[in-house]
Amino acid sequence: RRRAFSPGATDTSLEPSLDLYYRVTPSLNASLTVNTDFSATEIDDRQVNLTRFSLFFPEKRDFFLNDSDLFEFGRIGRGSNQATTSAALQSGRPFFSRRVGLSATGQPVDLKYGGKLSGRVGRFSIGTFAVHQGGFGGVDDKNLLISRVAADVLGESTVGMIYTDGDPGSNVDNSLAGVDFQYLNTRLAGGRTVEATAWYQRSSTPGKQGDDEAYAIGFDVPNAEGWRGGLSVKELGQNFNPALGFVSRTGVRDSLGQFGYTHFVKGRKFLQSVFSGLDAERVDFVSGGLETQVLNARLIEIESRTRDFFRVNYETHEEVVTQPFTLYSDPTRQVAVPAGRYSFDRAGFDVGSGAQRSLAASIYYSTGDFYDGERRNVGGEVLWKPSRRFNFTLRYDWNDIALSQGEFTTRLIQVITQFAIRLNLTWINIVQYDNASEVLGVNSRLQWIPKAGREGFIVLNHNLQDVDKDGTFRSQLSDLNVKFSYTFRF
Repeated sequence: RRRAFSPGATDTSLEPSLDLYYRVTPSLNASLTVNTDFSATEIDDRQVNLTRFSLFFPEKRDFFLNDSDLFEFGRIGRGSNQATTSAALQSGRPFFSRRVGLSATGQPVDLKYGGKLSGRVGRFSIGTFAVHQGGFGGVDDKNLLISRVAADVLGESTVGMIYTDGDPGSNVDNSLAGVDFQYLNTRLAGGRTVEATAWYQRSSTPGKQGDDEAYAIGFDVPNAEGWRGGLSVKELGQNFNPALGFVSRTGVRDSLGQFGYTHFVKGRKFLQSVFSGLDAERVDFVSGGLETQVLNARLIEIESRTRDFFRVNYETHEEVVTQPFTLYSDPTRQVAVPAGRYSFDRAGFDVGSGAQRSLAASIYYSTGDFYDGERRNVGGEVLWKPSRRFNFTLRYDWNDIALSQGEFTTRLIQVITQFAIRLNLTWINIVQYDNASEVLGVNSRLQWIPKAGREGFIVLNHNLQDVDKDGTFRSQLSDLNVKFSYTFRF
């Protein structure tokens, strides 16, 4: 039963949901969902965007996380290159499950019914599902299809294809087809590992014919000890449009490179490993010219045997801004970055203790130039686990930015508490605030599992906002969900 209310509106409704699961073979699962319910899903971690590109929010809904590895394509999103952002690493995904059942602003959209077939048959892995998404905001009801098949080859490698059909965010037709090859060899002398990837995709959208392809090739030696490194190139055509996927920018060629050396300290000494390396990213327009270049010198990264760490890095940036973009806005002003070419550097460090401790903490700091001004960034995390029943986490991020167009400060705070009242009863609270949106959000979930296959939730979401930034917060939205699921086995 759901009770949702915003200023001046109240609504109560009963929304039954049905999920059926059938094991076709020991390794192949089929499922059917009717009126899919996501009310118990954990909320997204708040982010403040200080770039001109899209942010990437990971999937958190169990329905899509189940067998999600079977839908992965071309190792997109993997890697630890610190010269780039998570959105750039994920860019080019042919399928991104958050496109289904969520609007562009993150509001839930009804999934009326759907089915999924996922698992393995011999040397083949299969991930296929089709859903009927309800209409919203001028977008009609949609039938959406995603199909992914891959086959094991060469002992540890795979070759596969993916196909998607439908655009969940518009009334324009869209489809995509792609193939990929993922090579893996862990049988080299000295325990070395080599990975290589190549993939190709093409989308089809009315009005966007031509320049609608994307491809990538990469090589990686991800060894834990000694030398490691990798190179990759990814090109996304200007009209490449994966409506069921994710792209942060198109019409670009994104080249990544990294190398480094890890030394493991032998014996029973305090230190466990010491690493130094260089990560690099260069993004060029396919039509010619530089858009972004980042060099991140990971000068030293030390880790102890108790997972305590200390890291120092130095970054250099080149940014070519072709169109002015707004970096910060409030009811009284906007701070924009004008078009132009910018070069800026910054240095930073982070230090912290192992998360396995009952009281753990970490802090990071960086300072330097930022476009035509300066930026300082400070943040950290405190994790307190006084007992097996209670966890407390506090995260804080602060940016002080001064540009020729104006000065501003961003603050992001997140508090998480988890209390196991009983073995089968858990209470989780997440409170988040950022001064960019001036939204204070509260997510409170009470989870009860009386027996295996039976699960109950009471979930409260409440957002308050200081619209005028006068220090007064007013309720914008409250949503109370009561959910109980019962699994019948036969």
